[in-house]
Amino acid sequence: MTAFSEIAPLSVHRLLGPGVMDRTETKLPSRISEAVQDGTRTMMMLGPEEWLVLDREPKGPMDPPTDFEQPFVVFDESDAWRLFRLQGEGAGDIVAQFCPIDVGAAAGLEGIACATHLARHPAIVMPRSAGEIAILAPRSYAASLVALIRDAITRSVLSGCSG
Repeated sequence: MTAFSEIAPLSVHRLLGPGVMDRTETKLPSRISEAVQDGTRTMMMLGPEEWLVLDREPKGPMDPPTDFEQPFVVFDESDAWRLFRLQGEGAGDIVAQFCPIDVGAAAGLEGIACATHLARHPAIVMPRSAGEIAILAPRSYAASLVALIRDAITRSVLSGCSG
């Protein structure tokens, strides 16, 4: 059985600029599309000098240092995102119906965060294990994405019953 749920509360901060990795206490990934989990935090590198930090235990704003030689900026994007968890034996197959990334097997994909789309919905897909996939979606697309995934789960269950 596949379960779909929202992970909340959630804080999301985008870090941009040179020198971020050397000047923050948070252990950030060093490769694009890499994701690192540390307790309640997930840090992902989206592009050159660009990271997204998710925290399931919001601790308030993240402030950049005041050293202006190598400034970087921190944006609080908490209200712009929703994080979902798809769990169960069919999780990878559900996502594979809508996503160009082959997450059906999910073996070896742990520790990645792929900016992609799910049936034209922008999303960041993060396989956690063979039976768990986290999906970060813009809030404005979330209701439609939830309906899409729930429908796919229902169709999956019904097709399993009729066989």
